[in-house]
Amino acid sequence: MNGWLVFLILLAAYAALVLLLRGRGPLKGGFELNGPFLFWRTQLGKKAIQKVATPRRFWMVVADAGIVLTWAMGILVFVLLVASLWKYVSAPKEAAANAPPPEFLIGVPGVNPLIPVGYGLLALLVALLIHEGSHGVMAFVGRMKVKSLGLVTFIIPIGAFVEPDEEDLLKATTREKNRVFAAGPTSNIVLALVAGGLLSVAFMGSLTLANDGHGVVIGSVEPGSGAEAAGLRNGDVLTKVNGVAITDRDSYTTVMNGTHAGQTIPIEYLRGGKALSTQAVLTDKYDYVQKVAPSSNVPENRGKGFLGVAGIGLDTLDSMRDAIQHPFGSLSSFLFYVAYPFFIFSQGVDVLAAPYNGLFTLHGPLAVLGAPAFFGLATLLYWIVWINLMLGTFNALPAGPLDGGQMFKATLSDHFMKRYQVDRARVAVEREEMGALKVKGKDAETQEKLDRVQKQVSRATAALGLFILALILLPIVVPPLVNLVG
Repeated sequence: MNGWLVFLILLAAYAALVLLLRGRGPLKGGFELNGPFLFWRTQLGKKAIQKVATPRRFWMVVADAGIVLTWAMGILVFVLLVASLWKYVSAPKEAAANAPPPEFLIGVPGVNPLIPVGYGLLALLVALLIHEGSHGVMAFVGRMKVKSLGLVTFIIPIGAFVEPDEEDLLKATTREKNRVFAAGPTSNIVLALVAGGLLSVAFMGSLTLANDGHGVVIGSVEPGSGAEAAGLRNGDVLTKVNGVAITDRDSYTTVMNGTHAGQTIPIEYLRGGKALSTQAVLTDKYDYVQKVAPSSNVPENRGKGFLGVAGIGLDTLDSMRDAIQHPFGSLSSFLFYVAYPFFIFSQGVDVLAAPYNGLFTLHGPLAVLGAPAFFGLATLLYWIVWINLMLGTFNALPAGPLDGGQMFKATLSDHFMKRYQVDRARVAVEREEMGALKVKGKDAETQEKLDRVQKQVSRATAALGLFILALILLPIVVPPLVNLVG
């Protein structure tokens, strides 16, 4: 089903639930509606977080390292966004043609076609809980009160939160604030590294490819083709075609280029580890290409034999497994690891899913899990890595309400406080008539300096935030404009 259709159905169901809840008056049990968002506030987990925060000095050291890590990741992502801007400026047509679809920017499992619903939702919940839980730990480390914990729902849970006491947070030093803000991205990145290590060492290291990596595995069979008539299925491994051993995709292509339409060829293959054989009558490759992709057809295809399978070499599957097992082995391995969901979406090949995972044998202690549990856990680990990495690096951006944005604002405010020589002893946190807390000067001179600080900070944070937002929206805004201009 189309991702947008799923999203609209879920949105309609959620809207009906919100209207129903609004009609029942004030909600109980810590639930609260704020616009279209459903908040659940609770005291559950507060004692556990406080207990985790007990070794304060240890967490202070970790948090200080987290500040450096968050700044570094925020700068890195910002540089990558600026690099994407340069692509749109230098080669707008090429950049627009390669721009990802808008739904790729929505991190909702099921709506974003890259993220599976089940594994994606579970990994997202883990990422949100560890993200906000770490904020709570650092709030306790900084001796700040925590008013509540909770979840935010919009169709699905989209966020978790920890509410530190606003007054305590405002009174905290810049370093203490940044420790709290940086804790979220840091915890996500650390969890991604831990889960990635477990996936690489324990799981991918337990896999051995069948048939010594020789052959071509069938990913799909064309309806009405000679392969279908011969009984070939997805997951079968071609080992010999027309009497020639198949070692990889290139050898298969070479063999098929030497056949002709109407020819009957013998085929040897593996199914579930068992050697089988059959015969297939080949159709015309030109006719097939003309039907599915006429613009790419060439006269040389006329009369060539066409079996009717789409396959990938077992050696390629082994290279994919190796890249997931050793993501830091080379730059190409790391890029493949990070972009793996895009590869699955575009190529339809996933070594952790059927039919391709059936070509691996399990060995070592984890073999006792059995294939279904083993590959289910491996897939979950990968999505925990990917979603935590995306959430952590995105939140490190120095923009708006993101953690990196809060760090930027606190640091910039501290800079201007020093620049304008604001005497912190002459500054107080006061509650206004509407209940909001505000930092105010105890005398007119201090208040004047604070106003100048807030004006400078507001300008800088707004400008940077809008610039980063524009960079993020480039793939949505620019392609239609380029197509319109022609």
